[in-house]
Amino acid sequence: MASAKTGNFRNLQISVDGQLKVVRSRYDLTFIPRGTEERREVLWPVRGLERDKSGCFMSSRLSISGHERLFLFLFGMPMASDPGSVLVIGVNEVGEPYKVIESEMLSLVSFTSSVDGQIQLLAKPSFSQVMRGDGRATPYATTYDPFWVYLISPSGEASLSTSKSEAYNRSHYVWAGMKTREDIAVVFRKGSRPLAVPFSQLDKYLGK
Repeated sequence: MASAKTGNFRNLQISVDGQLKVVRSRYDLTFIPRGTEERREVLWPVRGLERDKSGCFMSSRLSISGHERLFLFLFGMPMASDPGSVLVIGVNEVGEPYKVIESEMLSLVSFTSSVDGQIQLLAKPSFSQVMRGDGRATPYATTYDPFWVYLISPSGEASLSTSKSEAYNRSHYVWAGMKTREDIAVVFRKGSRPLAVPFSQLDKYLGK
């Protein structure tokens, strides 16, 4: 896959019927540590993925139109408040690799099949920044950073679904559009659902 277990890489070699196929990333990728705590420096746990013993990627097998496919997930190192890069590679029925998603910054949450049989990738375009409090003990407030829902089609393409994203955020978070916003604060209070409020009115909800 790559020549060393440390540092960054951009080329991934995949063996198909004894022939090596090379997939090239536009962004730097890094190895995924074995230990749980060390791994958090690269990514938080992603539901539906398992770490490959090579340390190069996480993987998952899900069915599309009745055919099981292998998906490989490669990650770049996060920088400060920004998620790292993400490259998702699918392997089709004849063993050919193809790019599903390639993003300079994306924080993955889960990769699962929905009740209607669609493969969904849940992610966030950015990390939330704490605006008030410590971000752990309620009450506290953060920037608005919506969840994005990608749908993986039988052809292998990933499309960002605004309707699915809105539905998920309304059910599990708050909804104020698809873009991250610092003029909107998301307030977390014990025993209550998150609440979206204008940043200018945050003192009314949390005090100074």
